[in-house]
Amino acid sequence: MFATGELRQVDAVISNDYIDHQEPHSTLQGAELFSMVVKRVRTRFPDLTVQIEDLISQGDRVAVRLTWHATHENGPFVAEGFDIVRGGTLGHQ
Repeated sequence: MFATGELRQVDAVISNDYIDHQEPHSTLQGAELFSMVVKRVRTRFPDLTVQIEDLISQGDRVAVRLTWHATHENGPFVAEGFDIVRGGTLGHQ
């Protein structure tokens, strides 16, 4: 969803108790919070591409290693207009 900004299936794949620990002061949760985060990311990085390096799941837990490539625009940072490459590992339950 981050790579495309397409949110039609968000209610089907995001649990009602989903929380984002990068949004610690948010009173939102579930699909509403996830949609807000995706929209914010897509606004700041409209040419975002996401490359999944590894995806591992066991039961209700998922780990993903990924790389984002994008140009920063429309945001509160001085980095506007710079190309961004971000690697990371995320865990979800």
